Amino acid sequence: MMNPIFLIAFPLLAAFLSILSKKLAPVLLLLIALLNTVMAIFIPMGIVGIGGFSFPYGINLYVDTYAQIGLLLVNGLFTVIAILNIKKYKAYSSVLLVALTGLNGLLLTGDLFNLFVFLEISGIAAYLITSSNKKPLSTFHYLVMGSVGSSLYLFGLIILYSMFGTLNFMDMIHQIQVASIDYTDLILPFFMMFVGLGVEAKLLPFNSWVKGVLKHSNTLSGPMVAGVYAAAISLVLGRLIHNLFLFEGKLYLVVVVLLVFGIVLGEAMAFASDNVKEILLYSSISQACITALLFVHGVIIWAVYLIIANGISKTLMFLVTNRAEEQTGNAKMDSLQGLFSNNKVI
Repeated sequence: MMNPIFLIAFPLLAAFLSILSKKLAPVLLLLIALLNTVMAIFIPMGIVGIGGFSFPYGINLYVDTYAQIGLLLVNGLFTVIAILNIKKYKAYSSVLLVALTGLNGLLLTGDLFNLFVFLEISGIAAYLITSSNKKPLSTFHYLVMGSVGSSLYLFGLIILYSMFGTLNFMDMIHQIQVASIDYTDLILPFFMMFVGLGVEAKLLPFNSWVKGVLKHSNTLSGPMVAGVYAAAISLVLGRLIHNLFLFEGKLYLVVVVLLVFGIVLGEAMAFASDNVKEILLYSSISQACITALLFVHGVIIWAVYLIIANGISKTLMFLVTNRAEEQTGNAKMDSLQGLFSNNKVI
């Protein structure tokens, strides 16, 4: 039987093997990316225990319809980006394999601390991918903000663990439901974890790193961050919002106000810009806030539809825009006039 652990283990093993040979690395990247995409289609539903420890002590992988949609989307888009960039960015093959390991782990893990580990793995890979922009200050800003975000998530999780004594996702939900605990005691850990993931999900006002990274992006970093990473993080955040976080009273009001503010400001800034990449990055911010707002209100199906649409569209648009920028020298709308009429394939 096909085991979901293969979606994590194969890219990780290939990442180590790719270090041994520079010529072998791009081949391994394409092979594993295609293999993972196929496995994501046929992966069986259910809960898989890791290490021989039973629920809730062991680390479990959860495969449901929600996770499978995420796996298909992330691995499919990742494969397209890898194929289109394999010649120019073959030096990043090992990094991309590590990124795929982390992203699949985020979508599959049923352990909240294991989620932090995969967040760090995928984050480190993202910092290296964005270094291809040749803008070290922007990459450093991303690294600092990402580290702050993951630390906030970890601190929030530590508080929850001290209260309930479990890190298992489903067991944590059960413990919160049966425990006679004051809701005000949960506000701090929930908000810290929400903000921590909000940094990676590009939610305002926690996304100051986005402009520097995406404005100077290329055909690899732009689609990967705005398309693949955005989809994976949004799905993870959505699962936690819908199943774990309890947004009530003043906390609910604060979260909704922040998200609505992000939607309005993101769209306004996109409308005011004449740089195509800026328009796309501000649109990404707004879309992330809309998705989170839908999850907060329990509109799961439409939130997932939006994640799929945004992931595919941002991947394609950043691929096209960055390729066009390489030809014209900038991403201003005036410089890109006639792009589609002169390039029928695009």
